[in-house]
Amino acid sequence: MNNTICKIFLIVALMVCIGIFTACTSGNDNKGGSSGDDDISDDDLIDDDSGDDDSGINTTTSTTTTTTTSVTTTTQPGTFSDDFEGDTPGSPPGDPWEVNVDSGATITVVSLKDGSGNVVEFNDPSVEGIGSMLAKPDADLMNVPFGLEWDWLWVSGDGMSFQIYHKVLTNYKAVAAIDFSVDHIRASDSTGWVSCLSPVTLDQWYHFKIDVDPDAKKYSVSIDGNATTCADLGFVNYTVPSPVTAIGVYMYSTVNGGVTRFDNIFLAPTD
Repeated sequence: MNNTICKIFLIVALMVCIGIFTACTSGNDNKGGSSGDDDISDDDLIDDDSGDDDSGINTTTSTTTTTTTSVTTTTQPGTFSDDFEGDTPGSPPGDPWEVNVDSGATITVVSLKDGSGNVVEFNDPSVEGIGSMLAKPDADLMNVPFGLEWDWLWVSGDGMSFQIYHKVLTNYKAVAAIDFSVDHIRASDSTGWVSCLSPVTLDQWYHFKIDVDPDAKKYSVSIDGNATTCADLGFVNYTVPSPVTAIGVYMYSTVNGGVTRFDNIFLAPTD
């Protein structure tokens, strides 16, 4: 009798242990990532002709690798903003940014001791380097006239571009591009490039704002609160009209972009 009771006790104990082990080692704790369609591999970003910077604008598709991390975006209701303070220095900026790099280029968050805190640093060491970061704010923020602001500093290099996009089929195409090109700031127009500021002082923060009218397909650029000659510029790559849906920074593959930093990105309707 005692042997039978002992056997029953051991069987029950074994079943309880198995149940506990199964509960602790199976199931989804929601801590892992998942795949999904983020359209990164389909991004189609603007590129210039790389030979004569004043002869026109076209688009190109580049093969890239993707890295992402998580971040808490500081966004006020009715706006889109990111100061990157929630990101980890040494890692790429995370959600909502889609980050692509290839051929030795890097896009990482760095912490500056000049009071700027965390900023995003693009490092393009060669003409082969290419990279981008792209975000898709709430569509309601961009289907009406809106303002887009950011801080920009150049340490070195020949080219980098802040852009807004619309989507054609599976590709993103820039409809407006503000470039740091060698020693001046230029902006895309439906007829070519327009110079906004020359010369540019390295290692100095500039505050940019573009006022965009999606219905009129035009935008204007101001720098440090001052209007520039880049006013009422026309959209490019707009042969197939569709809503403006994304913003981002693009590292050209045909020039040595050097080191460029971005911070305090803010977008809000202006009406």
